[in-house]
Amino acid sequence: MSELATPRSSDRAALARIALEAALAVGDVVGAEAGPHGAWVTEAGGERLPGVVAVAQADGRYALDLHLIVRPVPLHELAERIRERVVRASERAGLEGALGSIGVSIEDIELLEG
Repeated sequence: MSELATPRSSDRAALARIALEAALAVGDVVGAEAGPHGAWVTEAGGERLPGVVAVAQADGRYALDLHLIVRPVPLHELAERIRERVVRASERAGLEGALGSIGVSIEDIELLEG
């Protein structure tokens, strides 16, 4: 009898935390957005991680959707930088096998006051 190799559910919480921390460390990211009625939140061991949703994919990995507030910069390039940082952070944590797709949604742009 063989077992399928599937990520542990604790991987879901760890990936959500890693992704949020990685995204917030990007210089042009101002914050995370929990969304209407807190719809874009991952619960992780009593902790609420606003602005990141981690959902199991059919292949057993976890899809991550980040909902962010950013500065006015080229958005496609920023989203790609965020994705790259999330991938690198998950590799450092040894969770690259559990990482599925990474979505980046820009929910608001914070204008600089001047």
